[in-house]
Amino acid sequence: MRARGVYRKLTGRRIPFDPCELSTPRIHQAVLKAIADSGVRPSGSHLDIGSGGGQLLRLIGVRYPVKCFACDYTDQLMELAGQEVQLADLNREPLPYAANQFSLVTCIETIEHIENFRGIVREIHRVFNPEG
Repeated sequence: MRARGVYRKLTGRRIPFDPCELSTPRIHQAVLKAIADSGVRPSGSHLDIGSGGGQLLRLIGVRYPVKCFACDYTDQLMELAGQEVQLADLNREPLPYAANQFSLVTCIETIEHIENFRGIVREIHRVFNPEG
């Protein structure tokens, strides 16, 4: 199914004429708004799963007092200087972090590429601190 059809099924609306409506910067802004609307001000540690170039890590890092962690299948995409990336094959391995370690976990444009999406959701739950 094409992106327009998926959008229409999810929202019940036609996609806006501007295809940039679904661009990554828009998604990042939606994530930042969701965090702000949650009423919880993140502090402590933030994990971004499938962090790519690190754009979301940077945006969250400048807004909130968090230590940022990146996890991806490769570290070759990271554009943030000095940002370490933990490598993990999330189809076959658990997240390489301790339980209850993160007060904020983000995972955008990633989970649909994971074969065992239920497993990664369980892993996110495991590493997420319930007080986050």
